[in-house]
Amino acid sequence: MKLSSLKSILCLSLVFLCFGCATNSAKNEVIVDCNQTLSIVESPKNVVSEDGFTILYDGKGGDTLEKLLKEALKKQIAHGCKNG
Repeated sequence: MKLSSLKSILCLSLVFLCFGCATNSAKNEVIVDCNQTLSIVESPKNVVSEDGFTILYDGKGGDTLEKLLKEALKKQIAHGCKNG
């Protein structure tokens, strides 16, 4: 195989690799509507959604709810929705 052919293949591979990375990062990006209202939903799990606007709460323990609310606020701030 000629050196020029090898360079072409490596260049093409690099382009596909970079394009693949760019499209994967766009798919993983969370788009947040900052005008949403915080929702607390009864659930057997205690979890905060990725955007910070939905809290799944089992209804047991005020300390748990307080921690979930703080986590939700941190996630909202991380997405640029609140100033703290």
